[in-house]
Parts: sequence; C-alpha cells; structure tokens
Amino acid sequence: MDSSPTLLARQPIFDTQRQVHAYELLFRDSDSNSASLGPEDGDSATSTLFSNLFAGVGLEEMVGDAPAFINFTRTLLLQRINLDPDRYVIEILEGTEVDHELLEALVHYQKMGVKIALDDFVLTPDTEQLLPFADYVKVDVLAQTRDQIGQVVSLLSSYSVTLLAEKVENYQAFEFCRRLGFKLFQGYFLCKPENIKGKRLDSNRLIVFKLLELIQDPDVHFSQLSAVIDKDPNLSIKLIKLVNSAFYRRNRSIESIQQAVTMLGLGEIKTLATMLSLANLSDKPDALVVTALARANMMEQLGKSANLDPGPLFLAGILSLMDAFMDRLLPELIEGLSVSAEIKTALLEFKGDIGELLKACILFEQAHWQKINWERLDALGVQPESLRSAYLGGIRVARQVADQLHQT
Repeated sequence: MDSSPTLLARQPIFDTQRQVHAYELLFRDSDSNSASLGPEDGDSATSTLFSNLFAGVGLEEMVGDAPAFINFTRTLLLQRINLDPDRYVIEILEGTEVDHELLEALVHYQKMGVKIALDDFVLTPDTEQLLPFADYVKVDVLAQTRDQIGQVVSLLSSYSVTLLAEKVENYQAFEFCRRLGFKLFQGYFLCKPENIKGKRLDSNRLIVFKLLELIQDPDVHFSQLSAVIDKDPNLSIKLIKLVNSAFYRRNRSIESIQQAVTMLGLGEIKTLATMLSLANLSDKPDALVVTALARANMMEQLGKSANLDPGPLFLAGILSLMDAFMDRLLPELIEGLSVSAEIKTALLEFKGDIGELLKACILFEQAHWQKINWERLDALGVQPESLRSAYLGGIRVARQVADQLHQT
C-alpha cells in the first residue's frame, strides 16, 4: 500500500422498513484530491481494496453480514475476479463501454451467482444491453425531476430488477420513491428529522433529553443519574443486563446501577444509558442509533489525537443527530439544553476546534474527503491515518454495542 493511508467509508443501503440491506464501500488514497473515480483511479482504488484493505480491517468489521456493493470499472470487470456471491455486489459504473468482451465477463459473474448493480442508470444503447444481467438498478433521484423518475420506473417495469433510489436526502424523497416502487434506498435521509413535530416530547424523549444534560455536566452525582434512569424501569433493567454481558467480561455479577458505576465508572454508565434510551425510541431505526454511536466515538478518538477533552466531543457527536431522533429543528433542541457555548457553536456553525472535527467526521462518513480541511486538521494534530483509524474504531464500537443492545 502507498505510504498514504487508504481512506474508506461505508454508505448504508436501506429497505422499505429503513433496515440495513447492504453497504456500498467507497475508498480513496488519502493523497487523491477527488471524490469521484476516473477509469484509472477506479482500477487503482478497487485493486487496493482487494489486495490491501481488508488485511488490516476485515470485511465483516465494515459491513457485518450484509452484502458489500463495490464499484468495478471495465478493466476490473474483464479480470473476472473470483468473488463470494453472498458477500459482494458488483456496481457497473455509469459510462462503462459495453462490447462483446464485457458481456462475456458478465456471463461469467452471472454463472458464479454474483449480483450486479447498474450505477446512475440512464437508458442508452449500452445500458440497455446491460439490463438482462442486472439484479439492481440504481437511480439518482436528486438529479432528476419526479416526472423523469416516474418514466425510468415505468421503463424498468418489464425487467426483473430491484430498484434502488440513491441520493435520497430527506424523508419526502424516501416516501415518494417508496410509493413509486423502489425497494432500496441510499442517502442521508435517515439523519434528518422525519417530520417537524409541534407537540411536546414524549416520556422516552424527555429521558434522553435529561440524560444528555447530565452527560455534559462534569459534576453530576450518581444519585442524579440514577433518578433519571429509574424513571424508566425498562431502561434500568436493560442497562444492568448490558453491563453483565460478555462484552464487559466481568467475573462478578452486577445487580444495581450503583454497582455498575463502581465497576465501570460514571462516564461509561452515562454513555450506555444514553445509547439505551436512544434505542428505546421505537419509531427510529437501529441504523440511526449505530450512526450516532459511531460518530460520537469517532469524535472522542479525534479528541485524544488533538489533545482535547474527549467528553464534549463525544457529546457533540451524539447531539449532531438529535434532530433526527427528536424530529425537531436542531437550533430549537440545542437552545433547550444546558451545553457550553463551544458545543453550541460547533453544532450550529461548525466553528471552533470541536466544530472543525465534527465537520470532518460528517464529511468522512459521506466520503466527501476532498471537502475536508486537511490543513486545519493537521494544525490540530490530526493526520489522515488518525481520521481513518477513528472512523473504523467508531464503527467497531458501534457494532459491538449494537450487538449487545439486541441481546438485552
């Protein structure tokens, strides 16, 4: 591998129930100044992925047991790489030249059982030849009008393909595409409020809100935290089960919140209680909780690299998605919380050291690496490898905790 670390990100692909169906893996050498792949860049990036990437990361660590969608250029398609059909989906890039040689390669993959997706689909003489081989067709719904999207759906109705809407940026677009017949969705709609509610927060959301206030208070006493947790007996029981799980590998059984604080520390219990309370919001998908925990842990790790107090950074990571959890505007939510001016500025304006790191985290998640202010990060002591490591670490912790949450 090049001395510059490979930057990689995953983008979830959701089904109609907003559960993760698969992930698209995106990757780039850190010295690349473009987020889009040309043919030569695509060959290099995908080859780097297969030859080096998972030696230190692991496919399962990135995507769990979900399939991984990976971009293939024409050159790589013609290499007829052996792939596990249960783990990989080939994405054929828009503009790929189609001829007899390529079609023969697709016959090879089809015989192997490897599924094929057509990226950024637009009907042309070339893409029409690819449709008989396609299992998925990805439609960029941000680049087209609703009428145009409807025409594409109508055109594809005679083919046995699963429609995947990409660049779904809000819940209105999600609902529109779902009604049209799309079965899969890719985009950042999950991290947006589903609808802006005018009613008061329900009891579960009020508990989350109170826990967030306690998390940022360095002088909070155990009794204050316990009083909030005890308001929801279900939360208390789940927290005890979680701290007794194999994840913490404790020889001694923990039977109370007070024992849990003694064994794990108040900070750890505050974090776990917050994640459990977020998971208790039954109208929100699991993937949103995982995203929040991954981002918060990524921020925490970057705080250590930048010699900053990791606590406020973890909190900023959680709060950055609170509008999606609460279905409220973020400025309104932040105004109601007793958080520092530094955190408020970071969340609302991406200013200050915390704001710069938060912006970098979000851009990294979205694979917009060329938009990251690398010079500013360098001044904070954060190198590309630090950002990559923090991102992977955040995913790792989020998956571990999510697995434990499912068992409680």
